[in-house]
Amino acid sequence: MLGRHPWMREAIETRTLATPQALGHMDALMAAMFDGGLSADLVHDAMHTLSTRMWGFTREAMPTPRVPDDPGEREQAIAEFTANYPAIMRMATLASHAGAGCDDDAEFAFALDLILAGVHQLHQGGWR
Repeated sequence: MLGRHPWMREAIETRTLATPQALGHMDALMAAMFDGGLSADLVHDAMHTLSTRMWGFTREAMPTPRVPDDPGEREQAIAEFTANYPAIMRMATLASHAGAGCDDDAEFAFALDLILAGVHQLHQGGWR
């Protein structure tokens, strides 16, 4: 839905108060969790963990620095970034889908699967 209507993300993020429609969506999501046997505490924590994912997207906490367009500045910036943040550069240069190859839908699905698997594991373990 967000792919067809990119304006929706900003509309959701700029709301200062939950509308009846938003509350209805949240209530339905929580009802599904309760119907699955989750405790109120686990539903509470799962909702916080889902964060914007309950609306169908993952909110980025902050933008990462952009590489300068000028070739000389770019070379210096990359060298400095590599020296200061070697693990970030390792991931960025070796991961097959980092940077321009990022697939927002795949990353959203991965994070959601990870969260739901963790919630399920906690529930199965009797977490209260």
